[in-house]
Amino acid sequence: MSDENKTQTDLGFLGTFTGNDTARMRKYITLFLGAAPAEAEAIRSALTTADHEKVRASAHSLRPQMTYMGAKAGEELLKRMEEDVKAGKYDELQVTGAKFEAVFSKVCEELQAYLKQIS
Repeated sequence: MSDENKTQTDLGFLGTFTGNDTARMRKYITLFLGAAPAEAEAIRSALTTADHEKVRASAHSLRPQMTYMGAKAGEELLKRMEEDVKAGKYDELQVTGAKFEAVFSKVCEELQAYLKQIS
């Protein structure tokens, strides 16, 4: 099964971190959904303009947020982007960026659905 078709989030870590307090979980998910899309857009834009250092910095910034949301595939793709930039693998960076885009979209969909579920 491809990353795009499986569940992308596992809120187990966030649940443990918040003591399974749904109000706190809602707060962190809302913060993620408010900030992460701008960082993902920064990555998208930097890939388009070949600003590799911006890709690396934005990927590095977004990675811990993905960890909190249990988005392992997204976290791994962001790490790979950082490594691709460091290694000068810019063609691979474009491919990894496209994969991340699909995974990130699914992560946001899942988190929005979860918020509706607990509201």
